[in-house]
Amino acid sequence: MNKRKIIWAVCAILALTALDQITKAMIITRFVTIGKGISIIPGFFDITYQINKGVAFSQGATLGVPLILLINIVVLIAFCYLVRPYLAFRGGLSSLCLIIAGAIGNLIDRFRLGHVTDFLDFHLGSLHWPVFNIADIAVVIGVLMLVITIITAESKHPTPEGTSI
Repeated sequence: MNKRKIIWAVCAILALTALDQITKAMIITRFVTIGKGISIIPGFFDITYQINKGVAFSQGATLGVPLILLINIVVLIAFCYLVRPYLAFRGGLSSLCLIIAGAIGNLIDRFRLGHVTDFLDFHLGSLHWPVFNIADIAVVIGVLMLVITIITAESKHPTPEGTSI
């Protein structure tokens, strides 16, 4: 990978992580009280200050912050290692940058606060999606992009006996 791509990747990760941390700081400062929020689109979208002591959708909150931090770091390192073959394909590096930035944004929260700050609250009638944040959006978009990249790479460059690249 050339130097220009590495610089771009680092800048993208830093910018997305900063955006995530700035928005979370604004929510914490503005709302102070957990559960407090404002309706942006009545009946559909609110900004609501929530905390998440667990992992995805608050699962695993009883594991404790040190174990959750360790699991997150190990998974991130393993993930980066496993996706290396796809970085040369279109979308591979961008998807990895989104995933890393999102992971770092939530890791910073866990390390500093002991939980993740969430605030984007979508609902429709009685259907309510769990509250999330910018880091979560980055991870989801990054994973979707990576899946598309892997499918595209596999279809263009199939390997013997169905093994992956």
